[in-house]
Amino acid sequence: MTRSVLFLRLRGCATLAALVCALPTSLAAEPRRDVGWIDAERKKVQPIHVPLLVDSAFDSYREAVAAASEPSEPDDVAEGWQAAVIAHNQATVQAGLAAIRDMVERNEAVLAKLHEGAGRDYMSPTEPDAETVYPWLAKDRSLARLGVAAAHLAHIDGDDALALQRIEDVYALGVNVPRGGVLIEELVGSAILAMASKASTFVVFDGQVEPSLLKAHARRLRELRDRIWPFPKTLAREWQGMMASPDALPVTDWLEDRFARFIEAADQPLGDTAFDALAARTDKDAEVRGSDEEAVLIPVVAKVRTKWLESWGILMADETVACVRACRQENGRYPESLDALVPTYMPEPPTDPWTGKRMVYRAEGDGFTLYATGPDRKDDGGRRGNEYPWLEPDQVFVPVEVGS
Repeated sequence: MTRSVLFLRLRGCATLAALVCALPTSLAAEPRRDVGWIDAERKKVQPIHVPLLVDSAFDSYREAVAAASEPSEPDDVAEGWQAAVIAHNQATVQAGLAAIRDMVERNEAVLAKLHEGAGRDYMSPTEPDAETVYPWLAKDRSLARLGVAAAHLAHIDGDDALALQRIEDVYALGVNVPRGGVLIEELVGSAILAMASKASTFVVFDGQVEPSLLKAHARRLRELRDRIWPFPKTLAREWQGMMASPDALPVTDWLEDRFARFIEAADQPLGDTAFDALAARTDKDAEVRGSDEEAVLIPVVAKVRTKWLESWGILMADETVACVRACRQENGRYPESLDALVPTYMPEPPTDPWTGKRMVYRAEGDGFTLYATGPDRKDDGGRRGNEYPWLEPDQVFVPVEVGS
């Protein structure tokens, strides 16, 4: 069974716990304990305490789900309609518009609770362990799809202030879900942010949106980016979940040492390469040790950190896109460089999460390109992976991929 297949089998318990549970017993091998160490030091993961919040955003989101007329409806209807809108498939859009409007009107109470949650504190409500399940995560994705559909509807109806508010509520949900949680919550939050980003781009690129709304949207995204839960804390919570069920998981001294080092490496400025170097070293060390369980666990950590960086980049880029569009609306042309946005539209130029340097921006006629370098930290000219599959693609934000 390949690592990628194992990764896809995660189903809601603590991420690494689910991964080990998916391993066939034939793969369980006792590691060679005397090899694969970095040095003589044996590091320990320091536990972190996450306070239990009473009457929090989590409660607002659960009340939203309870108020839904048909909890699965956004999954069944909104996702396909959103794709049709983005692809400008007008026949499909018009055919589904009445159903979307009916769904949104019947779920106004749900959307009110989603908005309420966006303005409240959030912490994951459980202490993770190998048996913990997170049934609300699928419901949170449904809430996000409902919010996105409602945003598109508001935009079609000409209420851009409401459209952007709906989108910001979905962004807030994506930022909130990982707070205080484990790796699976980080993955779900990342998926929700990707939904919000597509909807934001669709509305922001409409030439009729007032510059004041675009600038307010950018400020809100900046606020939400400042609330992103630090990835080192997510790793520490994941380790706590593994420690809670040591009989079900390979809680070895080597794994704890490596987790502690990953936490230290992740707690470095954007652009630092220590985490990537450690991940590459760890992959080789796990192979030398001969433990399939250890070898399968470690790549998941690197994969989720990539998603964390992508999420940070999405919020940074979407803030920038709103500012670029506001500049275009007010001045009749796109800025020649990102410096032109400072300080009127944003306090500083956007940072590429992979390199710690500026994102790449090019004004091109009546359009522009904006991208980050992606995990390989190499500027490939804004190429996408589906166009050049032999490359590790850049993280391209604009131009928007048709049908994405």
